[in-house]
Amino acid sequence: MVVRFEKCELKIDQIHKEEFSQESFVEHEIKVIELISGWLKNESYFEFKTSGSTGKAKTIRIERKKIEYSCKTTMERLDPDHKFDSVLLCINPEMIGGAMVVFRALLWGMNLHVIKPSSNPFEALSQSSFYDLVSLVPLQFQNATAGELNRFRTILIGGGHYSSDVPGGVTAQIYATFGMTETVSHFALRPIDQEIYECLGDVEIKNRPDNKLAIKGTLTNHKSLIINDIIEFTSTKKFKWIGRSDFVINSGGIKINPEEIESKLSTLIDRNFIISYIDDEALGNKVILVIEGLPFDLDIDFSELERFQKPKEVFFLENFVFTPSQKIDRFKTRELLLR
Repeated sequence: MVVRFEKCELKIDQIHKEEFSQESFVEHEIKVIELISGWLKNESYFEFKTSGSTGKAKTIRIERKKIEYSCKTTMERLDPDHKFDSVLLCINPEMIGGAMVVFRALLWGMNLHVIKPSSNPFEALSQSSFYDLVSLVPLQFQNATAGELNRFRTILIGGGHYSSDVPGGVTAQIYATFGMTETVSHFALRPIDQEIYECLGDVEIKNRPDNKLAIKGTLTNHKSLIINDIIEFTSTKKFKWIGRSDFVINSGGIKINPEEIESKLSTLIDRNFIISYIDDEALGNKVILVIEGLPFDLDIDFSELERFQKPKEVFFLENFVFTPSQKIDRFKTRELLLR
């Protein structure tokens, strides 16, 4: 395995023997080296911070055996014939999603190319570059052209629910992923053109009266883990995602999932946006649409929305707040809007 950085390449033996000068590397590259070095030294666990998108970020210890299991189940699904040779890392390796890109490369024997995480990382790649696998956050995927996406055999989209259309002419296999730090990144996948997620490995889900997602398997030490996501139960291995329970808006006594509305509007708005709320004496919470950037003339067809889902007002905010894993931080963005 070879790890290619911006200015040089390192072989696994060089990292293991520390035959390099750390001063030659920048912050995200040093983190990659630390992850590889720790793995080669047989460290029994690794620490990661949660994204903080739904509350205060915290540090979690992830056991080595769970990392191995997650890598194995993902790669056996994506590459059962073991043909993948290369993977691109263009998301933050400090977070579990980026770290797992590194670990999958290590455990599956793929060469790893590391570039700086950004909203449009493809600008740093040559026109002729091609990779078997890449993990992107929704913002990166939205910023990519069909030609850029076709530099990959398989694309994983994580770090938030994604439902927008794929550019025409894209031949790559594209999967939306579902998971979090506590589940060692994703534990379920769905083809981007389908709604149903399927769990990987021995992960199974339970049908709960409150429709919250509960999973159990190796990744949870075979104990039930209840997640603050509302789902439509299909089977013990399959589900349709509806939205986060902690994002629910209570407007006039009606509970509204903002992500369900966003999914319906995703093809109509070409900027970052969220459905949020402001306090209202009559309704309690009044549904609003918040769009990132400078104001512009808005002509959006809300006919697909139910009456209670339609935004009562539209706001523009020059810059949204993002988490380290490039998710929109709904709570901090709303706080910024209300200042």
